[in-house]
Order: sequence, then structure tokens, then C-alpha cells
Amino acid sequence: MTEQRIRSEAGQAIIEMALIMPLLLLLILGMLEFGWLLNGQLTVTASAREAARTAVLYDSAGRAADAARIAAERFSVGSGLSKVQTTTQFSGTQAKIRVEAEFNPLIGLFVSDQTRLEASAEMRLENRR
Repeated sequence: MTEQRIRSEAGQAIIEMALIMPLLLLLILGMLEFGWLLNGQLTVTASAREAARTAVLYDSAGRAADAARIAAERFSVGSGLSKVQTTTQFSGTQAKIRVEAEFNPLIGLFVSDQTRLEASAEMRLENRR
């Protein structure tokens, strides 16, 4: 009797795996895509901060834009960013930097190709009083 029961349950594991595998793969791909997106956002934020720091040290919009692009390239090793654009605004004793970049998804299952990431940083100018 036990031999007959073992034979009847022989394909159970395969059926269970076939039912669970799509959900498991979807969960894993979602985590990968979210991590990729979070890495891109952190890269844009770090680039904005670096550009703001350069802007307040040198009081130059051109240097700030260059610093943002260089920082984005340096920080973006494997972040999927392209077309980094910066906007620098000086007002009184403040420098405000806004960095925008296009995000290229890793998988493209959950995030569209048209996603833009943006961050801004604001710092006090050090050599203006």
C-alpha cells in the first residue's frame, strides 16, 4: 500500500515548482529592478551634492555642471544613467543645483524606458558674505 501511495505522489514536486516558479522569478526580477533604480537615484543625488559643493567653492556655474557630469560618470559605474543635465542657480548666498538624468532600466519589466531621475542640492556660498 505504501508503494502505491509513493507512486501516486511522484509528480507533486514538479507541479508545485511549476506553479511557484513564475511568482518567485517575478519577485526576484522586481527586487533587481528596484535595486537598480535605487542605485540610479542615489547616483543622481550624489552628483547633485558634488556639483553644489563645487559651485560653492569656485562660484562657477560651468564648473558645477562639469562636476555633476564627472561625478555622475564616477558614481554611475553600473547605474544605468545617461544624458545627465544640470541647472545651476545662484541667489544671494545660496547655490542651488538640479541634476536630471535619463534612467535605463536593467530589465524593463517594471520601469519604463522614459524614466527620468532628478535630485537637487542647495548649499551656502563660502566666499560671499
